[in-house]
Amino acid sequence: MVTIIMTKINSEILVQIQSNNTRLTKLDLRRYQFNASNVGVLIAHLATHTHLQTLDVGYTRIRADWAIALANHPHLTSLFLNDNVFGDAEAIVLANNTHLPSLNFENNRIRK
Repeated sequence: MVTIIMTKINSEILVQIQSNNTRLTKLDLRRYQFNASNVGVLIAHLATHTHLQTLDVGYTRIRADWAIALANHPHLTSLFLNDNVFGDAEAIVLANNTHLPSLNFENNRIRK
């Protein structure tokens, strides 16, 4: 297993790293600063690269709709959403995901 840990990196480099390494099964993006552009690139890229199984987006303040889109990636087996903030409705959507065997919500502040 190959693991890459990133904090500040642009989406083009992220895609290049993952594209060139088909052995990459875990991607650690804790504390990564997501925006609409780089999360869109990541979601689109995951759709065509099936080798990634574990994704950690803890401590990122990722938007709930982006987290839901990541959780719907059919090849992920683990998604870590530690220490983010989601509303009740978004947390329920994430928790009801039927194809994701492992979802970590540790230290989340679920808000109404």
